Amino acid sequence: MATRAARLPRINDRKVEVQQQLITFKMRGMGFLIPIDAVQRAIVFEHDCCPLRYINFQEDILPVVSIDRQIFNRIEEPDSPSHAQASRQQIALIITALSIPTTQQEHRITLPIDSPPSLCRLAESELLPLPKTYEIQCVDGMTTANAEQPLQFLLNPDQLVDSQATAQLSASRLATLRESETVVMAELLGI
Repeated sequence: MATRAARLPRINDRKVEVQQQLITFKMRGMGFLIPIDAVQRAIVFEHDCCPLRYINFQEDILPVVSIDRQIFNRIEEPDSPSHAQASRQQIALIITALSIPTTQQEHRITLPIDSPPSLCRLAESELLPLPKTYEIQCVDGMTTANAEQPLQFLLNPDQLVDSQATAQLSASRLATLRESETVVMAELLGI
């Protein structure tokens, strides 16, 4: 009598879930993620005024994303003199993306963040589509909140860069800003 041998599981039978490597950080007390390949550098700079429109990093003038307007869809209000802060250190990420895939022109912007960035890995199944009720922009999805991990939003680097399209400057304006003392100078963040 022939018996059928039980099929042993093979390595190929296990379902391997693809994980993304992401940068995680906080903005306005909320957790955010961005794909690591979109982040060129983490930088730091001193500033005492809001809103900041451009920074100078290694002789390159980069537009600064307005977190309130471009992500949280809020009206940006300038600080009044009574709310002026002493100069403080600000961390930011330099985000790189192609403006239009057909032109293959790369643009860089600066994204101010509230916490030092760190690396994380996340399975694609852990990301959910963003519900329509959330009034947040430049976000592709979100994680589920649980005891181990709070809710985080996945930023879309292409949408962030596109949101700053009007901030791209002409060559003459760039030259003027490079010579200006009002543009904030940034340096690499040493983590």
